[in-house]
Amino acid sequence: MRVGAGAPVHTLVFNVEEALRLCSLPGESEGKVYFFQRVHVGGLPENGDRRTWLEAFQNALLDLARSAVYGRHPSAPKAGAIYFLSQREACEWLMNSLLQRRTVDAWFWPAISGADAADDVSVQIAGAIERLSSSAASWMAVAAAVFALGDPVSLLGLLPESAVRRWLWEIGSAEATAATRLSVRVAGTALKSITRAAAVWGREDPRVVWLTSLAVIINRPVAMGEGTAVRSARMILQTMPEPGFRKASGLPLSAPEIAGKRFEPPVLRNDCAPDHQPPPAAISQDPSPEVKSFGNQRGTSGPGNPPPSERTVHSDSQLPKDATHPISPAGSTDKPARSWSSTADADSTSPEGGGAQPGELAQGQPALSGTLSDAVPPTEFGEMTQGAGLFFLLNALRYLGIEDANVTQAFLAHLFLRLARRAGIDDHDPILLWTQLTLADDDAVQVNQRQVRIWAWKLRRWCWKNASISAVDVVRRSGIVTLTRTDLDVSLSIDSADIRIRRAGLDLDPGWLPWFGRVVRFHYRYRGDLQ
Repeated sequence: MRVGAGAPVHTLVFNVEEALRLCSLPGESEGKVYFFQRVHVGGLPENGDRRTWLEAFQNALLDLARSAVYGRHPSAPKAGAIYFLSQREACEWLMNSLLQRRTVDAWFWPAISGADAADDVSVQIAGAIERLSSSAASWMAVAAAVFALGDPVSLLGLLPESAVRRWLWEIGSAEATAATRLSVRVAGTALKSITRAAAVWGREDPRVVWLTSLAVIINRPVAMGEGTAVRSARMILQTMPEPGFRKASGLPLSAPEIAGKRFEPPVLRNDCAPDHQPPPAAISQDPSPEVKSFGNQRGTSGPGNPPPSERTVHSDSQLPKDATHPISPAGSTDKPARSWSSTADADSTSPEGGGAQPGELAQGQPALSGTLSDAVPPTEFGEMTQGAGLFFLLNALRYLGIEDANVTQAFLAHLFLRLARRAGIDDHDPILLWTQLTLADDDAVQVNQRQVRIWAWKLRRWCWKNASISAVDVVRRSGIVTLTRTDLDVSLSIDSADIRIRRAGLDLDPGWLPWFGRVVRFHYRYRGDLQ
């Protein structure tokens, strides 16, 4: 910050911090994150006029945001401003690039990982995981990102053991709650990854326990709050047959035999938590047929106007503004020039390649580049829905004490499907995407329909008694729903705000709901912003 000799420096520094904290950029409320290499704001009055400073910073950052390039576009390293659709996407792309031995020497990667550009690959990956664990979805975001990489076994080999032990303590440090019977099932790709990892490092290795704990969290998010994820993971590993030996002879298996060996999905039963059926596997960035069937295919291609391509949504987790805009103020001088600027190091060097260790970057790798799906971001908004108020009822469920009822996500899926159908919402409406994905599990259909009807009646009664509105009127309203592996966002026009819903607190942001398995947020936009 360059100011005159007699300027009130402390006041001006406060103005800079306040302006960065209060500025609003497009899509930030839905999780979109921006990274600016350099920000220059000139013509600021030295008297520290608050309104002038706030407007100047808002306009400068807004101009940069409008010209920002999608972070996965090949031209992103040369751009002065880039964006990702969520902090989770940025961290996933960084980890994926490191695992594929791409050169990650662009100026914005240190701001994503929190590590220096010259740090080892393992330090950068650990930094990205730390960033994910500090998001609203916490270790659920980490679990979704790790299993989205396809084969997390190669990732485990790059993780520092000291960091893994610390993460295990964080996941399992909460006091375990009292207990009814618990059933946790790990199956599919997660089981294959755990089996392979156990064959390489052994079932007692902290990295294998950590990976299994993430699988437990994916299947049962409430395990984070209960502090039972690590305990459940150890019990799952104990019930698995030893992957490295034949049952009859006890002779070691060969590597091909380990790779091709198939195990039945282990079922854990203990007395530490209530029964729970697992939700479906994490949503991959390449949408399943169910996801594609909801797409409206809006938008046009290009880094500035992204079309739908990989998922129906972009919101995921939000990074504080001071973390997304790395600041390195210039030294102050006595010159009368009045300006403020921040610059990120544009000359960052890539980590040294070193040797032929798995996962390390090799020198001479080509610059970061991507396929067409990497260069073109998904749609910036989700899908239009006629049932945008359906998940307002999550707050009503909270008020009714659903957390103490020990219901499964499959039960909630049947409940929301019943409420949507009663409101006349089509089964293929995008608001029911979470329901469809949850019910895709074969085991998820086994719920007590009588209890579903009872809870639907409780919701209708609560809405009429506390808000003087029917559940049908709560559900039926136009808006946009966006869904990721960790978040669900619903955006409505501000003109549709209903005083009855507002007064009852139905449109308050629930945030992270472990029994629902998502971070839920509601947004009101001005007219025209939802087009």
